[in-house]
Amino acid sequence: IALVNIAKQSGHPLSIAIAEKYSDNSSLDPVQEYLEEIGKGISGLSGGLNVSLGNAAFAGTIDNVSNINETRVYLSINEKSKGFFRFKNQYRKGFDEVAKLLAVDRELHLLSGDNDSETQRLSRVFTPENLHFDLKPDDKSKWIHDRNEEGKRVLMIGDGLNDAGALKESFFGISVADDVHQFTPASDAILHSTAFNRLPAFIKLSAQARVIVWIAFGISLTYNIVGMSVAVQGILSPIFAAILMPLSSVSIVLFTTITSGIIARLTLKD
Repeated sequence: IALVNIAKQSGHPLSIAIAEKYSDNSSLDPVQEYLEEIGKGISGLSGGLNVSLGNAAFAGTIDNVSNINETRVYLSINEKSKGFFRFKNQYRKGFDEVAKLLAVDRELHLLSGDNDSETQRLSRVFTPENLHFDLKPDDKSKWIHDRNEEGKRVLMIGDGLNDAGALKESFFGISVADDVHQFTPASDAILHSTAFNRLPAFIKLSAQARVIVWIAFGISLTYNIVGMSVAVQGILSPIFAAILMPLSSVSIVLFTTITSGIIARLTLKD
């Protein structure tokens, strides 16, 4: 019960999975002295029990296996090791296709806090030298900072508090969440996990939307240049000019709305 109460306090995917798995054992016991250390784990008091949940060092135990093809979350209660939860590595639906599409005209890197046991599997979609393992949250932020210093614009995609610093450091950060109403790291966009496979389409749509905005600016500028040219010649009456001004604004709004809607339907349909 205490374990579930503590796990519920965190938005980390592994904590959520543990809380959901044993949700029938939850209670209304208050959680006190809750602490979440990014990249390490969570701890707190509930029902008179001191619970620590996280990596081996955080939970006060020893991990003798470093190259296993799984993720382990260690548990200690009242500073006594109680074992660990085993999570098999599982990729989001459409991961391979998304990675391959993004890599067509972009430099694709993987920044992971896990060990390199998945190197062979990930080498199918990533260039081997672009795989970076055993990174702490600060390491991820520094890696992106270094790319910024090189003049590159980094799109960062993350799904937990471990990625918060990297998301903030990036040119554009997307947080992938299983529940968009739950707390997620500060980012420029929040993407529901079920829509992850549509990420390339969303990026393409964003680029097209930018083109539409520039076209709208061009139309508006043309309106103003023509209007000013006619106005200085005294050809238009004040009433006619007063009618044309709001019409120009309405036409820009209609053009942007209709064009964006059509392109969105075509892009997301594909």
